[in-house]
Amino acid sequence: MEKIGKEELEKKVLELVQSMAMEGITVAQEDFLVDIGFNSLTKVDLILAVEEEFNIEFCDEDLQPRKLKSVKDLISIVGVYLSVEGIEELKW
Repeated sequence: MEKIGKEELEKKVLELVQSMAMEGITVAQEDFLVDIGFNSLTKVDLILAVEEEFNIEFCDEDLQPRKLKSVKDLISIVGVYLSVEGIEELKW
């Protein structure tokens, strides 16, 4: 995948999450995945969609529930994989 900027990454991840979130909810970066309708099964679907969209493969460590709680966490993890400027790895 060609290099993308921070704003484009945020937009694409938000669009993916929005497409899979509970109906009638507007997704924001600060939202916790569980609060917008994601459970363990739908979170797997989201991860697969993100991997396909950005042509990446998450390592098991990055998929731990303590790391992947919010939309912002997902943006950060993807940003680190893609070396997006302005995205910092979250410390857990």
